[in-house]
Amino acid sequence: MSAFVIECSSAVRVRVTGLPSISKYLNFDALRMPMPYLHNAVLKMPPIAPQPTPEDATVNLNFIAIPGTVVFIGGIVAAFLAGRIGFLDIFLVVDQVLSRYDPLPAETIDEALMLDAESRRVAAQALERRAA
Repeated sequence: MSAFVIECSSAVRVRVTGLPSISKYLNFDALRMPMPYLHNAVLKMPPIAPQPTPEDATVNLNFIAIPGTVVFIGGIVAAFLAGRIGFLDIFLVVDQVLSRYDPLPAETIDEALMLDAESRRVAAQALERRAA
């Protein structure tokens, strides 16, 4: 399976999961919560809003609906469908990538890109070891 096909299918998956008719099944209200001390503490004022309006500040932990999750899962499934890994290997590759990093978020775009590149490298190595 070519990289172009995988990228195109990832774009389609991101678009489809973003559709309101689909995303309503991927978002769970229990995973959305207001940020303490910030939720509704800031007011939008004219000319941004016609009248003073509290600004919503909620944390959305619906990781399944996040586009990156969809692309990540799609890449793993593509490797499975291409015969590069077996079904149970999917979980081992994911575990190898995730166990490599602290759960701290990237603080800059450069850090995020570095983590992305490193994660891809670790996943590719894991796939190569599985194929050998």
